[in-house]
Amino acid sequence: MKITLLGGTGSIGRVFLEEAIAAGHELRIYGRTSPNANGADFIRGELSDKVAMTAAVRGSDAVVNTVGVRSKDDIPVITVAVSNIITVMENADVRRLVSISGAGVRLPGDRRGPLGHIATWIARSMAYDMIACKQGEYELIARSHLE
Repeated sequence: MKITLLGGTGSIGRVFLEEAIAAGHELRIYGRTSPNANGADFIRGELSDKVAMTAAVRGSDAVVNTVGVRSKDDIPVITVAVSNIITVMENADVRRLVSISGAGVRLPGDRRGPLGHIATWIARSMAYDMIACKQGEYELIARSHLE
């Protein structure tokens, strides 16, 4: 499978990158800095640059977004980035998106037991703005035509 990875230098992205290469997937990484991964192509670009992102996404079977929110300063960047990812994917006719969120994001049909509710409450109490950002990301993706 041809996969474009966004966020390949973060903790989750690095693990995904290693596993995808080991599984034999063709991997293209898009970001500001190269993760120096053997077996993967790297395209340098910003999440705000739709032209460069299009070059990275075009021809992929799927996009995996592991870009995370590390501080409140990242929230506006992430919001714009997700809108750009959706636009670029729809224009490049790439429909499959996997986007990493977190414990506090609520999805339709979620069934959480008592521990799940406690974990969500703790996550939302400690990092409300960041969880709200990822919830907004999910809602943008849900309204798109992506899978």
